[in-house]
Amino acid sequence: MKKGPFFVKIWSNGQVMIPSYIRKKLNIQSGERVIVRTDGRTIQLMKNDSSTFENETIISSKGTVTIPSEIRNLCDIDVGEKLKIDWNEAMQKITFSLPDHMSTLSS
Repeated sequence: MKKGPFFVKIWSNGQVMIPSYIRKKLNIQSGERVIVRTDGRTIQLMKNDSSTFENETIISSKGTVTIPSEIRNLCDIDVGEKLKIDWNEAMQKITFSLPDHMSTLSS
């Protein structure tokens, strides 16, 4: 198993790619809906156990997900920024955040 931290880049359409080994470990399939949550500093993706949720996105066959613009705006994330990706196997959750050194620069 690979050790973190992992980094991904946000594309112009708000997409980020979840590395394949994380998708496999968390058993996230192409076309599956995942819940998107934020606290204003981090973005969390979690498996969707219900049929509907306010902020959902779909994982593509290549592992990309689009982070909704409302969440990108709330977290003040710009196109081209690198995001740190952490995953929690026990909670079946992926978290994106600005790298520590970047978030302290903007404070």
